[in-house]
Amino acid sequence: MLSADFDGQPTYLDCAGYTAISVADMFEAIAGRRALPPHPVILTFDDGYTNHYTQVFPMLHGYVGSFAIVTGFVEGGGPYVTWAQVREMSDAGMEMLAHTVSHADLGASNDVTVVDQLTRSRQPLAEATGRDIDFLVDPSGEPFRSGSVERQQQVVEDAFHGVRVCPEAAKSSSCRRRA
Repeated sequence: MLSADFDGQPTYLDCAGYTAISVADMFEAIAGRRALPPHPVILTFDDGYTNHYTQVFPMLHGYVGSFAIVTGFVEGGGPYVTWAQVREMSDAGMEMLAHTVSHADLGASNDVTVVDQLTRSRQPLAEATGRDIDFLVDPSGEPFRSGSVERQQQVVEDAFHGVRVCPEAAKSSSCRRRA
């Protein structure tokens, strides 16, 4: 979406009665520890592109955004954010989510790689933001492109407090979220 197109979206959401919430807010509601506002929406931005900082972040106009950061790409040059930008967005109330170290397909990865990707994606985000990083956005999505049911369950269970792997998780026993 072009920045000119996105700029009007927060205003539309506000006028239509939507309230932006964080992934943490959603999991707190699933666990029964908080109520959600009417018409909640989660604004997610994947991979940690520089334009999330330069274009999206300034346009959120008081909304919370949830940014899934591929930690191995940070400070890597090219189109990705820096740690200073991650810290600034977090300090402004944006939510930072782990998105692995290298955008790995966790469903097709071996045990050592999965543990490494989960651990090394969480730790630098926590250090940069001074906050616990409790959620992972799996790069494979769909809920997974590959891998066994056992591997998928391991990723779900090992991925902090929750992992966004399946939009239909609440309706399906084959796709689970841990809250």
